[in-house]
Amino acid sequence: MATMRPGAYLARRRAAAGFTTPEELARRMGVSTLAIRRASEFEFAQLGARLRLAETDRQPLAPNQIRLVARFVPFAPDIYEQLVVLDRAARHGWRFAHGNIEPQLCRVCACSWHDACVTDAGACAWAEADLCTACAPAEFDPLLVHLAASRAAQRGSVAA
Repeated sequence: MATMRPGAYLARRRAAAGFTTPEELARRMGVSTLAIRRASEFEFAQLGARLRLAETDRQPLAPNQIRLVARFVPFAPDIYEQLVVLDRAARHGWRFAHGNIEPQLCRVCACSWHDACVTDAGACAWAEADLCTACAPAEFDPLLVHLAASRAAQRGSVAA
């Protein structure tokens, strides 16, 4: 399983939170009741550009920026920082003594154990090593496949 880049993680978590673009998130962050004053159009543009730089892996977010984004987007700051370190290591050819420990992330929405998707059925689980049950098509959900097989077996034994 290839390591997800930090920008892809951030972009997927943003999209999972319902923000279609970094600029849309920037606008929401700027008009938040958490802000002391409403941001100017220039500040919206700067914040949107900064988020876009982070999502395209050109410049990772600073710790204070990570905390700000985490107020609006459910993501794990520790995982983002881990992905930044792994990305830098990969670019420089560095190796860690105990290997590069990669976080388990959904390949579609980038959720993890720390920031699971919440559906009507509750928190998601793992359908595959890199796919959560909220993103997995129902026919590929192992639990549903198992339940369908069990019901088919029960119907077969009742008919016999």
